[in-house]
Amino acid sequence: MINYIYEYDFLDLLNLYHNRPDHDGKKQKTTYRRKRNWRIIGFSLALIFAVVFILAPVLYYFAIAKKTIETNDITILVLTSVAGTFLLIVGFMVLMFHVFVQKALRAELKHNDRTTALAAYRQACKWALNFGAIKKAEPTQPKAKKTKKKAN
Repeated sequence: MINYIYEYDFLDLLNLYHNRPDHDGKKQKTTYRRKRNWRIIGFSLALIFAVVFILAPVLYYFAIAKKTIETNDITILVLTSVAGTFLLIVGFMVLMFHVFVQKALRAELKHNDRTTALAAYRQACKWALNFGAIKKAEPTQPKAKKTKKKAN
């Protein structure tokens, strides 16, 4: 029985891992593998842009231009450094989400340990800031409507 929303999401992830769409007799990549590849690309791009945002203005103002730094230059340095730090944090969160999803899948597929897999997937949901998935699942049965009695 599913008690939490992330358990349903994990079962959906396992389904995506096992199913391959068949187009014109050719097996395609699974949706899971596409998502995994885009996560790796996203982490790599975030890391590259973070390094560029942090180092490029510093190198330009101190190594290439070699001019006196004014207030506008300091503002640009601070803003690009903050943007680079933000991208670095986002890239790290994407990486940690990817690591915990891989850990959950490995625990389920290789070791058949559902409790460890669900614990790792719960941590992955936290790294993805998906706190809605950690809530308890609502019952799917609709509640009975109350009828009002009319006074005569």
